[in-house]
Amino acid sequence: MLTLIGMKKYTLLFIIILTAFAACKKAEKAKEKPEIAFAGLSHNTVVNGDTKDTLLINLRYTIAAAAVGTLGDSAYTQVHIIDKRDCVVGNQPPILFPDEVEQNLPEGEANVSGNITLRLPAANFFVLCPDRPNGDTVTYEIYLKGKNGVESNKITVPEIYIVP
Repeated sequence: MLTLIGMKKYTLLFIIILTAFAACKKAEKAKEKPEIAFAGLSHNTVVNGDTKDTLLINLRYTIAAAAVGTLGDSAYTQVHIIDKRDCVVGNQPPILFPDEVEQNLPEGEANVSGNITLRLPAANFFVLCPDRPNGDTVTYEIYLKGKNGVESNKITVPEIYIVP
């Protein structure tokens, strides 16, 4: 038969075990594929080729820490922007992932999440198609590609209007 002292020992042991289980944090598994989500657009109308206008696209991302790389690496993380019009006015090179993401990777974390703002100058990204001199609408498809070559999901940005 348990005595009062024996019951206190078992109660104390139970509390210690319960606390130990509660304190354990499951190790997060590294994402196999990066993820992005559309978070916002600064404005949706730009003037054709305006050298003073820049459109900002805000994205939320999650990527495996091991897949983050910058230009200093042999491979680097890129943001690809694809013009979905049928008269693409020049191909856009991928945008490099910000260096500060790699420089501030949290120690011991398998994945990195955050926000990124893409700055698209109207002079480079928003030019009217020759057959649409009175105005045009463009949508961009955007995806992230880690330094390991794995692509994220693709998102489509809301319509952006280009005016003459």
